[in-house]
Amino acid sequence: MQGWKEEWNLNPDRCAVCGSSWGSFTTVYKGRELHFCCAVCAKIYRNVSDILEKDGNSLLEFSGSNPKRVTVRHASGHEVFEVLFDSAGNILRFHLLE
Repeated sequence: MQGWKEEWNLNPDRCAVCGSSWGSFTTVYKGRELHFCCAVCAKIYRNVSDILEKDGNSLLEFSGSNPKRVTVRHASGHEVFEVLFDSAGNILRFHLLE
């Protein structure tokens, strides 16, 4: 039987942050192989994950532009944040929306 994390389908043909189909920056982070369009999107993911994914047992879903809406999915539910970045992928501001 698959756990809730395995059932979550991340599209390997799209960037995990912006959804772009161009680029081919792949990295393993916290045991997951993730696909990004560029190093900046990979840095955004790492920076947000380091802050919001404390237990290593949640998944991040990005939407929007800048600021981005980041949904942190847990086995028991989810939280939604708004996160603003600079052009290098550093977090400038984030706050809880829901």
